[in-house]
Amino acid sequence: MREGLTYISFITSKGGILREEIRGQIGASSCFESSLFRNSSSPPIVDGDGLERSPYSFGNILLSVEATDLAVLIQAPADLSRSPGNVVAVALDFGPAGALNIVPTDLGLLASQSPRYKVVHSADAGLVAALVAGQARVLVDYSLSLTSAAGVAYSVAGRLAAPATPGVACRELVVQDSTYYDMGRERLSDWITVWSLNEGNPDAEAPLQPRYFAHPYQIAAGETATSVLKRFGMTMTALQRLNPTVADLASLAPSQVICIVPVWSRTLSASGLPICQS
Repeated sequence: MREGLTYISFITSKGGILREEIRGQIGASSCFESSLFRNSSSPPIVDGDGLERSPYSFGNILLSVEATDLAVLIQAPADLSRSPGNVVAVALDFGPAGALNIVPTDLGLLASQSPRYKVVHSADAGLVAALVAGQARVLVDYSLSLTSAAGVAYSVAGRLAAPATPGVACRELVVQDSTYYDMGRERLSDWITVWSLNEGNPDAEAPLQPRYFAHPYQIAAGETATSVLKRFGMTMTALQRLNPTVADLASLAPSQVICIVPVWSRTLSASGLPICQS
């Protein structure tokens, strides 16, 4: 798998006779993300009930191993205060290299749809180069339907925008009804540890906000999984749970980033001494 030689096959048959095989190579794609907000200088939007509306969305762009195909996903929160309402247009702006317009329905952004990836096969090499170079921006145009205090219906149009930046290691999006307790339990940790990695009230997490579930740790020359486990008091099971996309934890390379959650009572300093004295 580390050498890109792993494949998955789907084989069909009829009447016991093999008919067709679909075979694809497994590889880790590059991930880019965008937290999409209104321009901070824009005037606030307040509806007739006095609720301030702060439209928000979160975008992901996956780039295939061959750097030829893109997969785009835009997710919008359902809560009234942050919903962008009716999404009327989505675009990826690659600066001088050009732009890519995407129909909102292709991303599942209608109220009756579920979010889904829009795949762009054989994307223009200039667009891909701009994405990798940090020149891409994600743009979402929206229209909010509001009612004034006097009962008059009106709409407010606007745009959400943000750069597409490389995905940050050891983070995940908070989903509806997700808690720090759930995030910790899934990774053999606890909610206090997860909360300590993030900001804000642990009981007031908003869906579609990226949150750390572990510390990103960069492997130094000479370090191995065994030495990392010893220093931070972790088990191999916990390390594997935190790093499901690392194919071979026994062959970590210098500068490689992995996710760790130290067991504080067993963690050692760089000199090998316990950091917690009994």
